[in-house]
Amino acid sequence: MMINRAWMRLALPILLASLACSLTSPPPSATVPPPTETSAPEASQALPTVGPTEVPATPTVVHVAMPAESPGSKLFMSDISSAATGAEGRASAGDTFERNRLERPFTADAMSYRPDIDITRGDLTFDDQFFYFMFSLAGTHQTEIGFPATYGVELDLDLDGRGDWLVLGTNPPGSWTSERVRVWLDANDDVGGDTPMQSDGAAGDGYELMLFDSGQGDDPDTAWARIRPGSVPGVELAVKRDVLDDVSFLWSLWASAGPVDPTLFDFVDAYTLGEAGSPVANSPDYPLKLVAGVDNTCRMYQGFTPNGSEPGICAVYGTVQNCTFHPMQMVPGNLILGDQLSSTAIRRDVAPGTYSFYDQNVMDNGQHPLVLTATLQATGLIQIMTDGNGNTYPCP
Repeated sequence: MMINRAWMRLALPILLASLACSLTSPPPSATVPPPTETSAPEASQALPTVGPTEVPATPTVVHVAMPAESPGSKLFMSDISSAATGAEGRASAGDTFERNRLERPFTADAMSYRPDIDITRGDLTFDDQFFYFMFSLAGTHQTEIGFPATYGVELDLDLDGRGDWLVLGTNPPGSWTSERVRVWLDANDDVGGDTPMQSDGAAGDGYELMLFDSGQGDDPDTAWARIRPGSVPGVELAVKRDVLDDVSFLWSLWASAGPVDPTLFDFVDAYTLGEAGSPVANSPDYPLKLVAGVDNTCRMYQGFTPNGSEPGICAVYGTVQNCTFHPMQMVPGNLILGDQLSSTAIRRDVAPGTYSFYDQNVMDNGQHPLVLTATLQATGLIQIMTDGNGNTYPCP
């Protein structure tokens, strides 16, 4: 795992014990021991003089670099929403616990729907200084103002399915702030248990090292949060680019109604399905129990060309374009691509794989001739430029 080792020499080494919150319930109250009887001091004994306690000053955070208005989206993924079935207290789809896909924007037991934690889309863009992660949400909280929840981005830097960094922002305001923003590191590489992105019951200690807390850390400008401007309900997180060793990574978004305990990642390893509960109404594990009020997305790529087999990756497609003036049949799938002037000449939603193309305007011994066989890579492009008569055309 590629980790910026400069973080291991932080001015503020805040360990996991400082985050005593739990995903689903508050920590138990501290037990205060009963008082013990002591002898009263003799009159001749002088009690020590105690001066006023000096409270250490909180270090002042001085910011140098601040996020700007995020540029237009460069990569995005869609996420299943429970808005249509929320009033019924159930998710229609999207929750696959055994593969670490959670669609649970509901409270435990009562199954009250929370549109402010129901992710519908995630976008990534960047400028010279920051990566911007944008959350589109199904709505705002029914009664409270703003977004009184926790929003996070998980970064897999070495593409092995194990998250390496976790950035969390709680109750973001309308303008960029580092307050209530924390960054966690999985220093011992055990997030995901024995098999990353699968529920195997082999929980480790999750993200156990805090690198940044509300501007306190090696770089006070590391991470920021705000409510997303515009008409789409949502929030944004910004992460400074130069704090990462590598700009190639997988990323996924998280939303939680309550505080998030980073040491419990992945939740699907920390709990069984029976303990976690299910948002699917006909499931024997319905309703939600210990893992409630949380939503996450699949993982999208940044800075590299995926092959589609990366753990947890979203469905990644490629493009096929017919540049000839004859319609082509694509096998497998039997999809017909129109000629280059038609609206069906280009398909951008083709799954990676090997395809053969047959000219539908030409017959050779009673069969349509094969004009091309090619392998489509994720985010790749196949262009059919020669027809069954041997004529070659440039692509428009």
